[in-house]
Amino acid sequence: MMVAAIDPGKKGYVVVLDSKSDQAHKFKLEFDAQGGLDGHLLQKQITESKAELILLEKVMGRSGWSATNNFNFGSAWGQLYQIIRLSNLPHRLVVPQQWQKIIHQGIDGKLEAKEKSLVAYTQFFPHNPIPRGPRSGKIDDNLLDAMLIATYGVMEYAKDSFRSWGFVEVGV
Repeated sequence: MMVAAIDPGKKGYVVVLDSKSDQAHKFKLEFDAQGGLDGHLLQKQITESKAELILLEKVMGRSGWSATNNFNFGSAWGQLYQIIRLSNLPHRLVVPQQWQKIIHQGIDGKLEAKEKSLVAYTQFFPHNPIPRGPRSGKIDDNLLDAMLIATYGVMEYAKDSFRSWGFVEVGV
């Protein structure tokens, strides 16, 4: 089963895991100069990936963000959701607590969520380096989360073929 997971936001990613092979496809969400999501490109990438199920992380704006930032984030999330609905593919909205509960099982409960995700990533993807931004070298939480949401999707919806994956670079 091909499971696509989307970590939304300006620096978001789409990751597609193939539960029957060791392949993971990833691509960044692309936005135009006005902040609009490139929906045609995203729809093309999802179609070409042969995704059979799409998981979109259901997240909200944050307190401490300006009203404009919250509005822009909500707008981008809404665009993603509409593109997914128009794809006519099965889809699920997944809150962070839902996927983290499964992915973080067995990891020290004293760690923060991001630290738990790092530990989980090294367990599920032992042959892949931790994703880092090309300029800063900092851990890319957006790609990390998309990989783990996709892993959750495979664990929940394609249980019979769970495995660890390797990357295939697509559009990054």
